[in-house]
Amino acid sequence: MARGIDSAAHRGALSVKGRTIAVLGCGVDRVYPPENARLMKEIAGSGAVVSEFPIGTKPDRGNFPRRNRIISGLSLGVIVVEAAKKSGSLITASCALEQGREVQFMLCRQAKRAVWESLTLESLPIWKEMKQELGRSFEFALA
Repeated sequence: MARGIDSAAHRGALSVKGRTIAVLGCGVDRVYPPENARLMKEIAGSGAVVSEFPIGTKPDRGNFPRRNRIISGLSLGVIVVEAAKKSGSLITASCALEQGREVQFMLCRQAKRAVWESLTLESLPIWKEMKQELGRSFEFALA
């Protein structure tokens, strides 16, 4: 569970009576971010809320890359919609590559201008891995 696209994806799944899995970067007894308390309860009612961290573990910056590894492991593939150079989205994409998952980039032209202007293919941490993995399916699209 995170702010932004993560919360929107969970809400979208719930709105069509779908199932969704929230992976936490803290113990399952914690709600992070705190404004997602109601969303977490809804997900638990029609999907799952999971964590590899023990009860009582507070959200910590170092926990989120581990959480992203689980997210990509549960997924068939990863679509990156928006990402800064050192974002969790790119960490998740990198984990997905390591796990043999499909990775696609759909970067919106209306993303924050500073992020968009600084984001080039060569600056993506996983670009070299992608170039080496020619046998896999990779797509780069501008929406």
